[in-house]
Amino acid sequence: CPLTTLNIGDGVKEIPNYLAFNQNSLTSITIPTSVTTIGDSAFTGCACLTSVTIPDSIASIGDSAFKGCSGLTSVAISASVPSIDREAFKDCTGLTSVTIPDSVTSIGDGAFVGCSGLTSVIIGSSVITIGDEAFKDCSGLTSVTIPDSVTSIGDRAFEWCRGLTSVSISASVTSIGKEAFCGCSGLTSVTIPDSVTSIGDGAFEWCRGLTAVTYNAINCRNHVYGSEAWFKGCPLTSFNIGEGVKQIPDYLACGQSMLTSVTIPDSVTDIGQGAFEDCKGLISVTIGSSVTSVGWGAFHGCTSLAFVTYNATNCKGPMENRSPEPWFKDSPLTTLNIVEGVKQIPNYLAYGQKVLLSVTIPNSVT
Repeated sequence: CPLTTLNIGDGVKEIPNYLAFNQNSLTSITIPTSVTTIGDSAFTGCACLTSVTIPDSIASIGDSAFKGCSGLTSVAISASVPSIDREAFKDCTGLTSVTIPDSVTSIGDGAFVGCSGLTSVIIGSSVITIGDEAFKDCSGLTSVTIPDSVTSIGDRAFEWCRGLTSVSISASVTSIGKEAFCGCSGLTSVTIPDSVTSIGDGAFEWCRGLTAVTYNAINCRNHVYGSEAWFKGCPLTSFNIGEGVKQIPDYLACGQSMLTSVTIPDSVTDIGQGAFEDCKGLISVTIGSSVTSVGWGAFHGCTSLAFVTYNATNCKGPMENRSPEPWFKDSPLTTLNIVEGVKQIPNYLAYGQKVLLSVTIPNSVT
């Protein structure tokens, strides 16, 4: 039936699943205030539908309810909806802006995936979880602020949002999912707050404009050797590790060939294995005073590293259950500054450094 108008009578409480499924001639729909539930796929494929108002009576928007409504340019979501379900507005390519009300606590998996015309999103102050692929392929989205209520950003939540130039991650976020911001080539800088304890593989990989990272995660270490690096394919030139960080995760900045200097603050006690491996442009490193453990290969392959300032007062080095390995393998060190206060010079600290010109061992060393 080539429906152009669907009049839902006042008194109707529920719009059934698949009611107007693939009615691509439907241009208008009025949802009365008696309705409390919009069923799954109720308006899927209604490509000519241009606008819809979801009244405050609505308590549930079903899975794929407006999926593929490519002509939809605006949607007013009721202030009583507790969640936006899975793929509710998937591939609504004409949608340009969305305001998610404060009543919403979760944005479902793929809720707005493929909404390529979306340029503006306001996320309500009660949202706790942003689901997997929630805004994936929203290539027109330029900025997003994640409110303080959010604790979890799902896998691929903003993947391939190429137009995204800024993202503000709130201080309540504890988990950033796998490939959450993968391919966001417009991003130039990102700050990871101290609340984060878990970051998925490739969370920021192929963000080809990303040059600056501020890393404040106090105690995050969940990276696995051989998996995708968090910042793979990013041309980082600045990596600021915040004061207060205790652990530098394994392979945190591995392969960042444009990074030239790193300062490890005094709060850090543990540098993970391979943390700065193959940072071929790295010239200088400062190691903070509280470091007690350095993972195997943390600075291997840093072929431009010439200057090291060593402040670790009591560090024995990366010798646990492994054959002897120099800390700065393949690095052409010319200067090693051991700072007053250091008590131990670790095994193999400057092993094999053929161009090292001079070393002063301070009086504090025992």
